[in-house]
Amino acid sequence: RGHLRLIMHLRGHGGSGKQTLCKFSSFAMNSSLKTYQTKAHYRQSDFRKDIKDFIAQAGAFRTSTLLLLNDKNVTADFILEDINNLLNTGEIANLFDSQTEWPNISSAIADYLNKIGKPETQELIYETFVEQTREFLHIFFCTSPVGDSFTMRISKFPSLINRKAPSSTISN
Repeated sequence: RGHLRLIMHLRGHGGSGKQTLCKFSSFAMNSSLKTYQTKAHYRQSDFRKDIKDFIAQAGAFRTSTLLLLNDKNVTADFILEDINNLLNTGEIANLFDSQTEWPNISSAIADYLNKIGKPETQELIYETFVEQTREFLHIFFCTSPVGDSFTMRISKFPSLINRKAPSSTISN
């Protein structure tokens, strides 16, 4: 537990190897490296659609997943707000549709609970999903310390640095 809280705050100017280090870390951890691309008029619903599969793979199917965030794909505060909530609680509220998406996730977790001899209650299924998301989803945020945007982001979304996250600095 606590792997979700692992957010590598790698500071350095462009070209200093932050993303390369994340890719190497993904390889070393035997994790699936995931990211997303923003486009014009990127909305919260677009972001949630993009990361839904990453969270499901980690939380329901116990797949080690590394989500790479950078200055180019963190284009709006709603992205950091969702990441902040994910770091705080292990979930993004109302991410999965309860009628169409949650039953598949719930079924996968129920199978896992059955294998380990635990009861398949809805409460335990949900708790297991959150716990496994925290364990198997790793968030790496590569950002530049140049300008005021870094300081503003940290003050608005304190979980980016306050969740027992190791801090590394890469300098040129």
